[in-house]
Amino acid sequence: DARTRLLEYAAVGHHAAFLVTPECDHCTRVGNRNIVIGAVPGMGYKKVSIQVPKGSTIYLFSDGVFEIVDKAGRQWSIADFERLVTSPAPNGAGEAERLFNAVRAEARAGPLEDDFSLVVAHFD
Repeated sequence: DARTRLLEYAAVGHHAAFLVTPECDHCTRVGNRNIVIGAVPGMGYKKVSIQVPKGSTIYLFSDGVFEIVDKAGRQWSIADFERLVTSPAPNGAGEAERLFNAVRAEARAGPLEDDFSLVVAHFD
């Protein structure tokens, strides 16, 4: 709701999205527990809401964005991706491109093992 700045959502079987303040000093995990969509016909889903501060950015992404093995052989977690999201962005590249390039630079050589799906939306 653009007027009240209230975002209502339901997460269905996946990890939380990230809502990041304009200063990039705070990341809120935006998610709740629901059964995976389509698992039970007619199933209802719990929704929750959150206030969205002006200038915030939300990141919606697949697990392939953070489930990589880095060059040292360490399996990443969602916390590793959160660290990238809240790090200062250099000028030039768009946010999705910046994050893809950062993950690609950290991952071991070769193609990523899973899809890299990422949507970045900014709230004015």
